Amino acid sequence: MNLLRDELRQLDESLPNNPDLEIRDGDIHLARLEKNPVPESAEALKNTLRRRLQRRHLTDLLLEVNGWTGFLRSFTRLTSARSVAEADISEQIALLTCLIAEGGVLPLFLRNHTLRGYR
Repeated sequence: MNLLRDELRQLDESLPNNPDLEIRDGDIHLARLEKNPVPESAEALKNTLRRRLQRRHLTDLLLEVNGWTGFLRSFTRLTSARSVAEADISEQIALLTCLIAEGGVLPLFLRNHTLRGYR
């Protein structure tokens, strides 16, 4: 508790002398930080990793995860109550494509139209 009290006291004492901090209308405003350049070694590492990592479709990745977890067993058909995991691979890919659209693209689409007043 003493450490917190000491830190708060130090902050309070340095506040008037801090050019990057300002209080306006009861709110604390911090000056924008300057962006540091990315070191060349970090750029080189990023490029090396991009070359080494294999690009994969999200559906392929989800099929691999299904192999580990079996999560597709949780999806069943309304008409037969048969698990989608028992279906052929094309039906599983179709389901995964719908899930990706529902979770990724569709919310963005709906949000965009909602902001424009459509719904």
